[in-house]
Amino acid sequence: MNPSRLPAIALAACVLGLATCPFLYFVSGAPFEIVAPVQRTVLICGAVIAGMFLLGRFLRRPSVGHEHPSLWAAEGISWATLLYFVVVVSDMRLMSDRERVGSTCLFFLGMALLWLPIIALRRTALEHRLAGIPRTVSMGALVVLLAVSGFMVYLLFTLPPEFL
Repeated sequence: MNPSRLPAIALAACVLGLATCPFLYFVSGAPFEIVAPVQRTVLICGAVIAGMFLLGRFLRRPSVGHEHPSLWAAEGISWATLLYFVVVVSDMRLMSDRERVGSTCLFFLGMALLWLPIIALRRTALEHRLAGIPRTVSMGALVVLLAVSGFMVYLLFTLPPEFL
């Protein structure tokens, strides 16, 4: 593996961790605490469709051609859908804002760690896209993202719960 690929690989793993961390909320059963069946169904279907779209877009092989602007719009809508899902579902557990952010960061770091070897072994369109970012910028973004996420997870486990 070429060492110059490392920043793009690590950032790609982080982006995929962000895109797939909502699926750990499914594993924890959080969406099923929503009382209204219609809202629960719409949220779950929206998150699954958005996540699968992003995975399909990011995990495909790099292409040389120009992408249609509607794909960028669909990607933005998918990110907004996943963000909305995380905000709504994480609010179901009666956690404080610090605990909500900490648990989301924990899910993000776990999924990013899971994606790291997969991205390292296979070149993807996401890695190709992120390789265009200057190395210093990508390393700086990576350090800030991991440091803030790690700090929030640290606070999650060390501070007592605010809701008793």
